[in-house]
Amino acid sequence: MSPPYAAPEQFDPAYGSLGPEADVYSLAIVMMELLRLEPLMKGAHIGEYAARHCATERPLPSALGLDLPPAVEDVLARAVALHARDRWADVGVFWGTLKHAVQTASREEPSGIRVRDFEYVLSDETIESECL
Repeated sequence: MSPPYAAPEQFDPAYGSLGPEADVYSLAIVMMELLRLEPLMKGAHIGEYAARHCATERPLPSALGLDLPPAVEDVLARAVALHARDRWADVGVFWGTLKHAVQTASREEPSGIRVRDFEYVLSDETIESECL
């Protein structure tokens, strides 16, 4: 477990069983960090990370100063839900839904820089060249 990216259920099982939903949470945190260009969760010790990840106030993109289309915000908001049961079932479902929301937003708002950032990150070419 890496505390800055750990899902709430990794700190407290009251938030759900550990499963693929934790990966969804962690990926959403990483994606928001990439868009902000700074760490999302900061702490001096594991207790501080636990308090931040388990807080009822969720790390929503708009609250973090990210200006994203509403559909993209909604997908990310569900990905960082407090309870595992309220998140996307797995990374594949999250990724596909996010990609669709970004593509739809891109058609509606072609000049949005944040949408273009997401399009680059989500493109098949980027995945193949950067991750494989």
